[in-house]
Amino acid sequence: MTVICWDGKFLAVDSMVTYGTSISYAEKLWMYTGDKDSTFVTGYGSWAGVSGLMSWYGSGMVLADFPYVDEYVKEAGMIVLNSNGDLLEYSGSPYPMECPKAPIVWGCGGDIALGAMAMGANAIEAVKAACIHNCACGGDISYATADSADVQFLVDVTEVSYE
Repeated sequence: MTVICWDGKFLAVDSMVTYGTSISYAEKLWMYTGDKDSTFVTGYGSWAGVSGLMSWYGSGMVLADFPYVDEYVKEAGMIVLNSNGDLLEYSGSPYPMECPKAPIVWGCGGDIALGAMAMGANAIEAVKAACIHNCACGGDISYATADSADVQFLVDVTEVSYE
């Protein structure tokens, strides 16, 4: 499962992946470098669907190549943070939706994360809270800002300060 948080500055995501009752861990935030700028991309939903969307994104987002026929894409979405700070969501269509004003969350730990942000946590701290309090979230946290040079990682998510 996944928890993704955007607070207007940080885009943060956990690394837990579930397969039925088994868990594993994977990177879920990637940096793509283009001709003009870099973007950070993450996704939610079925891993097969996210992989299909990422493949489409990485190969240039050709409209005719959008994986409509992939049944898994119907159960997945992709979040793109560009260097201008715009956050876009692709969900079932090659046409992006501009994400609403922060804070915004996606995934199974979203309710915990949104509550944490409502109480003053940033997106990284909110993902930490979800990793501690939701059994389907966990692992390392990766995060970026619109002007980051690369994806950053936070390894120890067992201790959260709510001060």
